[in-house]
Amino acid sequence: MGFIPVAPGTFGTLEAFPVFWLLRMYFTSWALFGIIVVLYLAGIFICDRASRLSGIKDPAFVIWDEIICFLLVLLCSPVTWFWQLLAFALFRFFDIVKPGPIGYVDKKLGGGFGIMFDDFLASVATILILQFLAVFIVRM
Repeated sequence: MGFIPVAPGTFGTLEAFPVFWLLRMYFTSWALFGIIVVLYLAGIFICDRASRLSGIKDPAFVIWDEIICFLLVLLCSPVTWFWQLLAFALFRFFDIVKPGPIGYVDKKLGGGFGIMFDDFLASVATILILQFLAVFIVRM
């Protein structure tokens, strides 16, 4: 999907849905969290290698960062269509717009760590907003 000429990151994020649903059938939340951590750490190496080989700081065809970081968002989101679609929209917003520290990390950090970390920050921002909304909606 990373070689799709338009919005490869968005298509990469979409790929996380079936991966999450499949993994969720076979693993507990804690085991899935462990898998995500291992895949994230592997992503630092994978993204760094792709960046070096291509000569591009953050190659658009590398979508590992979107997939893995959105898996974390899905793990921390209620498993309903509403919440997962909202999670998708928020994550894409933060990954595309890169407000505040996300943009700073994107500009200042290079290599696989930087490629993965800006998406991790987008995940954290998304999870925080989702948790706030879940508490706010439940208390209404």
